[in-house]
Amino acid sequence: MSQAAKEPAKHSYYFGPGLADLKQVVTSALKNIEESLFSLANTIEDSPNFMSKIDNIIINVLWWIFSYTFWIGAATMTILAGVTFCFFMLIPHIAIFLVVDIIGIAYTGIIFVIELVMMKLRRVSLVCDTCHTRFAYPVYICPSCGAKHQELSPNIFGALHHRCTCGAKLPSSLLVLKNPRRSLDAICPNCWKSGREVTVQGAGSHTVCIPIVGGESAGKSAFITAYVKDLIDHQASAHGLTTHFYDDSKKSMYSAMTMDYQNGTVKKTATVTRTDISSTISFSFYLEGEKLKPRRLMQIYDIAGETFVGNSENEQQRQYEHCDGIVLVIDPMSLPKAQALFGNQMDAGDQSAVSSASLEDVMNALNNDLRENTKIDKSGKLSMPLAVVLNKFDEAEGLDDRFGNKGVMKIRAANTERFTDDFDLMDLLCRQFLVDMDMPEIVDLIEQNFKSSRFFAVSAIGHTAGNGNAFKPLNVNAVMSWILQNCDPNLAKDLSMQTFSKASLPLEKPVAGLYEELLAGQGGSKQSSQ
Repeated sequence: MSQAAKEPAKHSYYFGPGLADLKQVVTSALKNIEESLFSLANTIEDSPNFMSKIDNIIINVLWWIFSYTFWIGAATMTILAGVTFCFFMLIPHIAIFLVVDIIGIAYTGIIFVIELVMMKLRRVSLVCDTCHTRFAYPVYICPSCGAKHQELSPNIFGALHHRCTCGAKLPSSLLVLKNPRRSLDAICPNCWKSGREVTVQGAGSHTVCIPIVGGESAGKSAFITAYVKDLIDHQASAHGLTTHFYDDSKKSMYSAMTMDYQNGTVKKTATVTRTDISSTISFSFYLEGEKLKPRRLMQIYDIAGETFVGNSENEQQRQYEHCDGIVLVIDPMSLPKAQALFGNQMDAGDQSAVSSASLEDVMNALNNDLRENTKIDKSGKLSMPLAVVLNKFDEAEGLDDRFGNKGVMKIRAANTERFTDDFDLMDLLCRQFLVDMDMPEIVDLIEQNFKSSRFFAVSAIGHTAGNGNAFKPLNVNAVMSWILQNCDPNLAKDLSMQTFSKASLPLEKPVAGLYEELLAGQGGSKQSSQ
């Protein structure tokens, strides 16, 4: 069925039926007056002519004049009676109806405005798992007859409730708390328009959509596993929030994540070969709390690196158009110069897990998706925040020394007055590392295309994968804290997340030789975290 189908709901009495009733009353009154006049005329015409036997023409004329004068007088009295009725009965009825109708329309308008404001302030929306479109209102399904309601909101069909054509009363506003609208089954309006019925859940939620992108074996799945495991098992409950899964399939995904987390391994994201399902995999779950209104629907997207780099997705990647932030995961050892400098420091397990995707190809794939699905603002930049993650910094000591936790501590110790914030310094060291690894164009491209970006050194697993130990993630939560601080400050506050400075990044322009200068504690000036 097409979205253009007629809405299966009865119009509110104030938007049509009431006017039809009023028209019927007026029409009936005028018809009654008209019928009275015709009846009177017929009565006079059919009345016996007592003067018919009199041949005197003068008397007959006088009788004719008397008859029709009587008819005119009676008709006049009938019209006056009708006018009196209209004035004292019909006009007040019309006036009262119009007042009530105006009040009803105004009431619906007020409910509409309240709904609109609440939807905007609460940022209520859903994102379809299949087509990745964001929308405020799904197509709701009548529980009685299965009819599809695409306009179940305050409008001409009702303010707080709509009446389905089957007679069922359906909630149509956020203000309805008993049997709320979100309890109805719903489908994606965009998929329905295309001829598919894709079930969506979580109506009335504020959806937070964050794609995690990168080449194959960069560590995207490990990053997601590390974050959601800590958030669901520890952070949420520690801050009075509860979690539950979007559906049983997401619950099964989490069970697999839990096993990987405990074993210190992670399964590579499978390439989707079927063309009738989404190439992008969403891990979705709810966060709810007494003060967290509305509840959050967290949707974290993963896609096989081979599919992402090859731009061979089955569907248009519309999530980039409306996402709340992007995490770009890079394996630093995929850079040829880094491999040449630090490859001999890696053990066999880490060496076998190095990403084969070139950073240039990864950035080209991201740019292609963004150009196809996003709108650039007046400054020529993208508004969503981009977190650039140099993952697996602990797989080689040289990486940790250059931009990891050890490197941050070392550089701060040599420049005690120059740098005052660890994460601001980490951002600079990560950018400088890419410049030193002959990738300055990547750093420049990110600065030119994104209004807000920050670089992080991360180890999602915290050790060599598959050594039998559980995950010990490093700086994973910091990445997501920065994203949420930008896109959903209220949620970040409720989770007491890591806060970040307002300093303009990078603190200094990455140039050749800067790292050696910082290591020696030479030059530069004091940087403030503002």
